[in-house]
Amino acid sequence: MAISSSLSRRCIKIKRGKQELYLKDEQAMVDYLTTTALDGAGLHVNANAPGISGSQLEALVNQYRNVMKRIDRLSRVYPNEVLKQIIHASALKGEESLKDRVTMQNWIDELQKTMDDMVAYEGGPRYHFHLQEDTERGLFLPTVSLVAHGVTTDYSWGWTSLKALIIEVLRN
Repeated sequence: MAISSSLSRRCIKIKRGKQELYLKDEQAMVDYLTTTALDGAGLHVNANAPGISGSQLEALVNQYRNVMKRIDRLSRVYPNEVLKQIIHASALKGEESLKDRVTMQNWIDELQKTMDDMVAYEGGPRYHFHLQEDTERGLFLPTVSLVAHGVTTDYSWGWTSLKALIIEVLRN
């Protein structure tokens, strides 16, 4: 399969054997390559479970890609490594969880352990999590301090941004 791009036509040409396909943009190319790669593929999570294939597998891959795009957008404001670990953290149940100090403390403790383990294995900056109480709304919001090269940068999730994080990332 040969792929070439033409700026004058603003399209991407894919040649596969004698067939040529013109795609309008990079997203169309990613979609085409995903569909091609998944053709005949299956995912088996264990030996006893039935495989996921076809449109179900493609939907799962697209869902993963959408979550990663959202994380990329949010990483302009929050540390990327923390966002990537949040998708593996215990699920929060919206505002109900945010109002419970114990639930939120357990959540950030889990996240702290995950980040400490990652830093111990890979190296890099240190992360310190703590809760910040929003007395106006009665919420306990996570805050993370990133310490890199002796410089500390604090990131606080406000209600609006945390709500977006829960809706966009943790529920997918």
